[in-house]
Amino acid sequence: IQGWESKTQILPEPLRLSRKRFKQMYINYLGSLDKLSQKAMPGQGDVSCFPHTGLVISEFDNLAPSSVLLARQLKSAHVPVETYFAVGMLHGFFNWYPVARLEPSVQALNFFSELIEQWQHSRSRE
Repeated sequence: IQGWESKTQILPEPLRLSRKRFKQMYINYLGSLDKLSQKAMPGQGDVSCFPHTGLVISEFDNLAPSSVLLARQLKSAHVPVETYFAVGMLHGFFNWYPVARLEPSVQALNFFSELIEQWQHSRSRE
């Protein structure tokens, strides 16, 4: 997705995910890069068995394009997917304490709580 690089480039280095941090993140999640499966990356593999999915996408996040790609992939596989775009937020903002000053964090919590409520309601009708 074009445009995300310029958004994240305005951030100071500690607030960006550098190549080194990307590599460490993949090692943490996958154990090793030696036998890296393509299926471990958004846009690869079969997602048709995924459940109804909710994604929060941060505006200033190097990983945002992969979240958008995953949402598109889920939609293409006819998996219900809902997204919330957190304007002005960095990767990991959802881990911050939600306060009124960080309205997107409160909105993200509301996004997920409303989704869960909808899912519970739809399951109770089955």
